[in-house]
Amino acid sequence: MNNNFKQVIHKPNRLVIYKDYQMQEHFRAKEAAKYLGVGLSTIWLYIKQEKLKAYKLSDRVTIIKKSDLDSLINANVEVAS
Repeated sequence: MNNNFKQVIHKPNRLVIYKDYQMQEHFRAKEAAKYLGVGLSTIWLYIKQEKLKAYKLSDRVTIIKKSDLDSLINANVEVAS
C-alpha cells in the first residue's frame, strides 16, 4: 500500500483512526482540502469557479468525487509542465 495517501489522526484517549484516501471514492470538502493540500476555502472557491463538481446530498452535506479531484490534479500538472 502506498503510504503517501495514508493519514493517521491521533485523538487523545481514543483509538487511532486511519484514513486511506486511495480506498475512498467520495470526499467531504474538508477531506478534499487535505487530499489536495489546499485550504478549505480553496475547495469552495474551486466549486464556485466550476473547477470542481460538488454533489449536494442535503442542506449540510456536500461531497466531491475522488475522480474529479484527480482530474483537477492532472489538469494542473499538465499546465505546469
